[in-house]
Amino acid sequence: MMISKDEFVAAVDLGSSKIVTVVGKKDQSGRLEILALSKTGSKGIIRGTIHSIGETATAIRLTIDDVQKKSGLKLSEVVVGISDHQICCSRNRGFVNLDSSKHEIDDYEVKALTNYMYKIRTDPEEEILDILPQLYSVENEHDIKNPAGLKGKNLEGTFYVIMGDALVKQNIIKCISLAGLKVKKIVLEPLASAEAVLSNNEKETGVILVDIGAGTTTLVIYENGVVKHVAMIPFGGNQITIDIMEHLFISWSEAEKIKTNYRTFQAKVPTGQKKQLTSVIQARMEEILNCILFEMEKSGIKEKLHAGMVITGGGALLKNLSQLIKSRLGMNARVGYPEGIFNKNKEYPIYYPLFSSSIGLMMRAFENN
Repeated sequence: MMISKDEFVAAVDLGSSKIVTVVGKKDQSGRLEILALSKTGSKGIIRGTIHSIGETATAIRLTIDDVQKKSGLKLSEVVVGISDHQICCSRNRGFVNLDSSKHEIDDYEVKALTNYMYKIRTDPEEEILDILPQLYSVENEHDIKNPAGLKGKNLEGTFYVIMGDALVKQNIIKCISLAGLKVKKIVLEPLASAEAVLSNNEKETGVILVDIGAGTTTLVIYENGVVKHVAMIPFGGNQITIDIMEHLFISWSEAEKIKTNYRTFQAKVPTGQKKQLTSVIQARMEEILNCILFEMEKSGIKEKLHAGMVITGGGALLKNLSQLIKSRLGMNARVGYPEGIFNKNKEYPIYYPLFSSSIGLMMRAFENN
């Protein structure tokens, strides 16, 4: 059966250890169905930042060709994920005066106010990547999630503005262009991961989503259903691999294998080495958790995260990580897996934390449509 261009979306996940391209569509029941997925190693990206245009573009092209062959589809544009550690965020307010107090606010006016925030002044080297609406006010009514349909002559909103180095965006666009495609939208990867693994109830109750990637650890905090804080920590699973290398005097590939198979590895090594390995991994994870704690306190709503922490990404399956989080941060944690998707092809092992951001990017792509 032929699938029209408007019925499917494609996303490219640019990670420090992997580049993933995935194509999907909505089935008759509204579920997201995976049509094809391709993954290859990432050599041109360090800590979420593109350091080699050529290597990154080549890897993207490899996965693009693969998914086109598998799906039989011709791609022209993609949604791209970004996890650059230099991303910064700020909270801003915007307002618009309407015709009269009897005026009924519509979706167009709400969207127009959001789009207007792209005009706020930034540093010359910075560029706005995304605008996330928080809450609105109409007349004397505050903390409104959706003001459409209300009447009033003043509409005011609070927005979470995500900014990055303009060169970062330009490099992404160039890599995708060299791979033969156009960038439809750039999405912050922790927001994509949150889309794939968090429930609406968790977002309402108050939750922190932590995506432990290879080069960066990213987090997003929700409360009352809206984003309250986003942060990038400039190290992740790769730093644990380096620590294992240096302490056990082994190669990168050996250290990576040990880290990846940490749960089963412990049962197969001498007691002394087992203790050393546990100490090395725990020390680095405690450092990451200290950074997470700092960001939680910075958000100002640390005590309101009643749904606890959800961890995802390649580093989420480290042994005893949930217990360490409970001990260090005093909060419950669960591992987040991509949900709400249909995958009839066993070739694509998508039900893993490793693919949370990739699947979330597709979900955001459909929302953007």
